[in-house]
Amino acid sequence: MPPPIGPRPDSAATRAALAKAMKIPDAGKLETATLHQTEMDKPLTGANVKFRAEDENGTKVSFKPFETWTTNFERDEFASKLRSEAGEVTIPLVSQKLTLANGKTVEGYVKPRFKSDDMPSEVVNWNPTERGELLADSAWAEFLGNYDLKLDQYKEVTTDQGKQVVDVDWDCSLQDYEDPTRLDRFKLMATGLSKTLLPAAPTSQSMLFEDYVHGKTDLDFTPLFDAVGRIENLSEAQIREAIKPFTDKQFANGGTFGTYKTADELVAAVVGRQKNLRTEFTGFVAQLKQEREFQASRQGKLPDVQQVKTFVKEQWQHLGNWFVKSPFLAMTNHWSQHQAAKRLGIDG
Repeated sequence: MPPPIGPRPDSAATRAALAKAMKIPDAGKLETATLHQTEMDKPLTGANVKFRAEDENGTKVSFKPFETWTTNFERDEFASKLRSEAGEVTIPLVSQKLTLANGKTVEGYVKPRFKSDDMPSEVVNWNPTERGELLADSAWAEFLGNYDLKLDQYKEVTTDQGKQVVDVDWDCSLQDYEDPTRLDRFKLMATGLSKTLLPAAPTSQSMLFEDYVHGKTDLDFTPLFDAVGRIENLSEAQIREAIKPFTDKQFANGGTFGTYKTADELVAAVVGRQKNLRTEFTGFVAQLKQEREFQASRQGKLPDVQQVKTFVKEQWQHLGNWFVKSPFLAMTNHWSQHQAAKRLGIDG
């Protein structure tokens, strides 16, 4: 039998408990703090250049240099601004500078670090609150166009309501607008070789939905639609203001973005997705429930063609989960970080 859903926690109270436990420092104080580099011998994950640092009061932060050739900062800022205005728990992005151990001073931005643990890798170890938070983020992923929601994007925080999770990075937002794919339980972010050759890691939500349709866990979808409601309450003016730094940079000098030729076209697409979000997820949840019933009806029978196809998709994603933890990806990311550092002139 799957674990019971349990009582659904109050959404606002749960989000408040998470924010309180994270103890995020005031953005204004971070902006004026003097930082020094720390933990220089500790390897960092991801493909982008980053450093660990602290201020004079011991506040720990992650520092990322500004990269003029990317829009990572503007994408993350876009997501953080809208999520914050909708009442989600967010990690502030604060412009700062850091003098490295080699004496070079770099312009960039910081995110506060907080006491946390890695998210458990097995769905069975996620409690009802964590499942609800992941469901809420599935709405934000579709609206913001960010499907970089694999396990290592989440951190588990101990609060006065128990364990909760938060996504620490939204700098792949808008990617699904540039290269859109339909909403289903296998939707993920695939770039480079993972589009054609290598497996891409599933989102944490995809793992949750897989266990749900196979009857291994139960889900209360209310937190998903609660999040849809918070997204629906955002005004077009808020969306336009939040996306402006991205569109100013992306569309400068005749630039384009996917099929979009102007900022107004992209804004219209984001607003359109916002307006259709409830309908999209109503249909999506109905599909999940239908598949769950179908899988249950096939218990004890030989798998049909559709089940075999689904099984292959699931195993490919499981392989993607293994790949992102493999030494090969760590080496690839290290090379990418080194190349970016060279381009920034800070590789010495």
